[in-house]
Amino acid sequence: MSTVFVFEDSSAQRAAIAQLLRSVGFEILEAGDGLDALSQIRQHLPDVVVADIISPHLNGYQLCLALKRDPKTRHIPVIFCSVKNDELDRVRALTIADGYIAKPFQPPELVETLISKLLKQGKSCFHPTPADDWTEAGLMWLQDFENQEWAVQAFEKALALEPNHDLAGKLKAVALGEVEKSRHCEACRYYYGGSPGGNLLVCAIHPHGPKSDCCRDWESKYHCSSNVA
Repeated sequence: MSTVFVFEDSSAQRAAIAQLLRSVGFEILEAGDGLDALSQIRQHLPDVVVADIISPHLNGYQLCLALKRDPKTRHIPVIFCSVKNDELDRVRALTIADGYIAKPFQPPELVETLISKLLKQGKSCFHPTPADDWTEAGLMWLQDFENQEWAVQAFEKALALEPNHDLAGKLKAVALGEVEKSRHCEACRYYYGGSPGGNLLVCAIHPHGPKSDCCRDWESKYHCSSNVA
């Protein structure tokens, strides 16, 4: 099992990131202070570090530079995860770090970035093969209604790596079935594309707009407006 160190000064955001990564099988170490983070990373040598840029005592840039200058820790990938998201911030971050994700982010973006960095190092995150890693992540998400679309994406990544991966193929079919049963508008978007207020096709479930008893997708995405999906 791979270990991720989460350095984030906001306790709420740190807990959310830690919970997300634990849910797909990562082991988590964490700190909210830069000096504490540097000490723990040097002691435990995690497989990858997710770091905020703005933080007390030692900011993300300073932490990353300290790790890259130390022969014991320079091999550890550092991924910045920050609200500082203009182009100059991104360029500056990538001159010293190994990746950059702007907040707010979608959970699959962070998981994919971490898995990709670990695989680049020749490490599997939880299982013998990368396809197994993605299958495990998808299985975790499949059990949560809100994350079933992410499960589909994870199984697709597994199948892209191993087209004959039997379990990923079967689970993808299950995930798509769950999306189709309970989130009709999301299923339409998945199969046919389109975007709210843009080029959405007429929805087969609600051809004249949502019924008064709104489906979950209309309620969450369109606030029960009269537009067709």
